[in-house]
Amino acid sequence: MFNRIAVWVAATPWIRYGVEILLSLLGAWLAKKFLIIRLKRWASKTSGTLDDDLVSLVDRALNPCLTVALLAISVNILPLSEKFLKVMNRAAYFLALAIALYYGSKIYQLLLNY
Repeated sequence: MFNRIAVWVAATPWIRYGVEILLSLLGAWLAKKFLIIRLKRWASKTSGTLDDDLVSLVDRALNPCLTVALLAISVNILPLSEKFLKVMNRAAYFLALAIALYYGSKIYQLLLNY
């Protein structure tokens, strides 16, 4: 049965692209869950609140980071024109930079207020 599905997916490129994008989404979701669970477990062992606040901030920051990463992965998987790929990759880089600056400033504010 799996052999038939593999042949069918390999024969149809658009289905293969969809499967690759879905697997990327699943991997990102699993990585986020694993990371947040580990960080929360680590933060619960300490008595201070700084690490709890940092874990909360990382939890909020992962959603936009993973969204931009999955957008970049999806665009690069699909067979699109060279110019469009260049524009989308630059947009993804810009979004990643904006997210990094925003959450970097949030971490800086958190550390200053501590």
